[in-house]
Amino acid sequence: MKARLLRILDIETGEVERVLLLFIMGFSMGMFMATISVASQSLFLEHFSETEDLPLAFVVSGLFGLLATLVYNFLQNRIPFPVLATVSLLTVAAINAFIEFGEGFFSEPKYMYAFGFTQILPFTFIVYLVFWGSFGRLFNLRQAKRLVGTVDIGAMMATFIAFFSIPLLFSLEVITSPQSLYGLGLGSVIVFIV
Repeated sequence: MKARLLRILDIETGEVERVLLLFIMGFSMGMFMATISVASQSLFLEHFSETEDLPLAFVVSGLFGLLATLVYNFLQNRIPFPVLATVSLLTVAAINAFIEFGEGFFSEPKYMYAFGFTQILPFTFIVYLVFWGSFGRLFNLRQAKRLVGTVDIGAMMATFIAFFSIPLLFSLEVITSPQSLYGLGLGSVIVFIV
């Protein structure tokens, strides 16, 4: 059974642990992206005008995303990848924790929701850069060419599962508000870091 599954997924025996690691990373990445996206978009649209505030929020989010990518690319050739990945993901986790617990820093809580919305794009860029950077370092070029589809499908399925699990979490009252999805996202990014 195990051999048949490995053959279907085109995984060789010595690659099982590394592919499993990528599946865990992919699942936690998918859960993080799903929870952050749903929480940030829901809270932003609940407190701000779709026609007046949304275009500016997209521009600010794009600028944050551009800045995050520029800093990451600048540091990529200057520090070892494990250090860069850890620092990048710890920064994402710290910003996520600030969004979850930092309402006291804003006079109006709704500005925290605007800030959270503008972080979707930089979070996405950094998490994907770390994930695919890890993939590139876990396998040689021949293995990477063979496994890229399997890993990509695994990450995509994890994201689908994460998106579909959010309504279930609300119906079971595990999650009671969109704001509490940030806590689930924080836990997911911590699993991704580990």
